[in-house]
Amino acid sequence: MLLGLYNPIFRVHINEAGPPAGKFPVPKLVRTGTLGYYRPGVGGQTFQPSFFWTFSRYNNSAGYQAHVPGPEYIDATRQWVAHGGAPGFKSGGVFRDEDVVRTVVPSHGDIRLIAAKKVVPDSDFAKVSEGLWESTSDRILHIFDNPQGSHRTYGHCNEPNHTLSGTNVSSPSHRPGGDDRFITAGNPKSGTLGGIPMANPDDQLTASPLVKYHWSRLTEIRPGAGRQYNLWNDYDNGISIWPDGAYINKPDEGNYNSSSGSPFTYFSYTSADDTSGNHFSPNRLVPSAGMLGSLPSGVARGRAWETLLFRPEVRKDSSNKPHPGTTIPKDHLIMDLFWMPVAEPYAISEPFSTAGKINLNYQIAPFTYIRRATALHGALKGEEPLIIPNAAATYAKLWDGCVNDNNEAAFNSLPNDAKTIDKNVMTQWGKLYTGQAPYDQMRRSIDVDKTLSQADDRFAGAGIYIGQNPDIFHSATEICELHLVRKGESLSDYQSGKIWRDALATGDNTRERTYTNLYAKLTTRSNVYTVHFRVQVLKKSRSSDATKWDETKDLIQSEHRGSSIIERYVDAADTTLPDFSAANAPSLDNYYKFRVLSTKKF
Repeated sequence: MLLGLYNPIFRVHINEAGPPAGKFPVPKLVRTGTLGYYRPGVGGQTFQPSFFWTFSRYNNSAGYQAHVPGPEYIDATRQWVAHGGAPGFKSGGVFRDEDVVRTVVPSHGDIRLIAAKKVVPDSDFAKVSEGLWESTSDRILHIFDNPQGSHRTYGHCNEPNHTLSGTNVSSPSHRPGGDDRFITAGNPKSGTLGGIPMANPDDQLTASPLVKYHWSRLTEIRPGAGRQYNLWNDYDNGISIWPDGAYINKPDEGNYNSSSGSPFTYFSYTSADDTSGNHFSPNRLVPSAGMLGSLPSGVARGRAWETLLFRPEVRKDSSNKPHPGTTIPKDHLIMDLFWMPVAEPYAISEPFSTAGKINLNYQIAPFTYIRRATALHGALKGEEPLIIPNAAATYAKLWDGCVNDNNEAAFNSLPNDAKTIDKNVMTQWGKLYTGQAPYDQMRRSIDVDKTLSQADDRFAGAGIYIGQNPDIFHSATEICELHLVRKGESLSDYQSGKIWRDALATGDNTRERTYTNLYAKLTTRSNVYTVHFRVQVLKKSRSSDATKWDETKDLIQSEHRGSSIIERYVDAADTTLPDFSAANAPSLDNYYKFRVLSTKKF
């Protein structure tokens, strides 16, 4: 019997009493060996029954590797390896159905709250399945996972609508007569595999039943925790095929697959080499403080699945309360404490300067008829936000190995006993992979006019700002309050929240990534100004009124027209600068100086 306390970051001692007690089934002795991991032309090492009798024998022997599910699942839609043999286990699996597994896990499923605490009370943990804790038939109760998916570990108890629950268990591992060492197609076993409880189809990551992950990409939370606690979809989309879950964002390290000869700079599902410095700069790794948006904000309050809000959120919970990040002061203002230089395509920024950044206040006061939004158009033009529709959640994390490395034509040509995959899953995955409807245009460019219409309304006190005084942007972080409307979509769908109700599979990090990229390029306090001027030397006529200009009598003796670029700056080498971090330190504004960078005569 294995009593496991699961946490992918560290292990926690709960209390002196140890894990919860209970009456559990007796583990069975492993009486059969395993086949090697099945892969045409590769194969894998087979193991004797004694290999499973002690942990010391569990090593990384030649040919031992984590496997994709196959004959150990009798349900054909749970099998990916084309194998004609009877149900059985292959080398590489952590658990077999002879085992008895009970785990305690974070009750809410948000492991970020556990990692953020110095002292973790035992009340933060719960039995992975309270009602089945002492079940004599359901032997496997765990959510142990692998970065490539839950299918790597037999018996993930989050599997929805599973057919291998306790009543099907007989004696699957012992086959009377014949060779007990290995399972072969000619020697079927007695009984059926089982001991894995069935989860509710809605017991997945989000509070909505509309998002249904494929059984092999389930998240590491106990059944029902997402539906109960994850109200705001404050979870992260995993990198590549990694399952979605409670991450704290990840830098865009990129990858260049030199070993596989891949022309793409991102890793494939099979390998990941060291990042090449020629392809990924520091500003691409961490564009701005927006990368902090996946940090939990409910640690002190004990609120799971709530993170810093660096995006618009108009939805409300069942009690009609908004996301806590929308209250005053708003979460996005935290980003204003951090500053990123503009270093691409060259080092533009200087200390205490916003050179190279674009002013979010593109309307010039008091000349409101002047609209200088060209630079903002350029910044928004380079972004293509990703929105993942609800239907894509089932297939978005799969790779071709998940569908048996076969296209539909190849699948149809297989013998019946090798058709071990869900054909509907394969068909839908093929549509998503090739960008067919309804999965086309998951990335789209931004409709700049619709997006900036929100800023125009803010400047004019119009639209949703009716009844308010016309206002400017006071902080560049307020870009996080603008809906980034994509081409072909309506602003009203964003303002009502419909766009996100239809795309709950879009993680918090994915929604906020575009704002993270943009914030590094924006400011509300320009340091460089172009001043256009027209200077005249005037001479009054003696015959005209000395207090008024008379066009018919007074003379313009000379005129100069041109422009000057003026920079406001702070000399970082000035020894008289105070320590601005000290209490009661004066404002930096008192130390600004001005210099003329260039003058042009028209």
